[in-house]
Amino acid sequence: MEINTRICFVSKNTPDLVKYLVSNGIPYEENCILSVIEMSESDPHWPVVRDIAKAYGLIFQSEIMYSKQELRDAEWLHMRSKWKFGYPQPENTFVTASTTYSGECSECGSCKTQVEPFRIKKAPKWGKRGFAELYWVNDEIFVSELAKEMLLKERITGITFLNVLDKKGNAVLEDIYQLVVQNVLENGFFASPLSVSEYQECSLCGTTKYVISGRSMLEYKKSIFENQPDIVKTGDVFGSGYSSNKMIMVRQSVYQAIVKNKMDRALSFEPILLR
Repeated sequence: MEINTRICFVSKNTPDLVKYLVSNGIPYEENCILSVIEMSESDPHWPVVRDIAKAYGLIFQSEIMYSKQELRDAEWLHMRSKWKFGYPQPENTFVTASTTYSGECSECGSCKTQVEPFRIKKAPKWGKRGFAELYWVNDEIFVSELAKEMLLKERITGITFLNVLDKKGNAVLEDIYQLVVQNVLENGFFASPLSVSEYQECSLCGTTKYVISGRSMLEYKKSIFENQPDIVKTGDVFGSGYSSNKMIMVRQSVYQAIVKNKMDRALSFEPILLR
């Protein structure tokens, strides 16, 4: 297990950071507006980079990197797609007046129910990938025809597939489906100062949301996973502001099936601690 941290910065506003990175040959992605560095916290240069970045008031985004053995040892894992390919449509009204969802809290975005298929401009070019997400939608995964066939062949339970429509909602797009997770768990997340950087309780609907730190494994009550299908969603809600998401959890058998079929290219898996 290793922690990687991502720092975004404006080069012209952070000369000391840029000077240190360049003088020590530390690679970073430089853009005209926003530059990015991703570094393992085991890197010998990390303490200096961290302190300089803190002095500038920069924001840190951390992620735990797990070994293959740690992934294989987990009974359940959090699954998400690292690849986002587009925006839900109609794009200009999706957040404030979505045709896809209804019932969401106007204050925090929680309590929403999907009432219509997603609309997008066009299906993605999958290449060697089979799983994807949309921007603004962090708790739904979309799959290619090939990935759908693989999940059916492996007899993965707890899911169904929903067609995705074009921008106007008139035609079904080919080679893309929404992976619909049918079961939602009871709340059972054990929040800790290490795993959660912030709690947000909505004053309107009362929903508690957790902002994950990315610096500690997530812990869950083991009993809520008993007698569940292979893929489920959490009852606990994560996100900040108007972002409100439930995590997708998969059994070890799902992880093994995806890896065996070489369909894990665009996916990220995180082991879950159960107690």
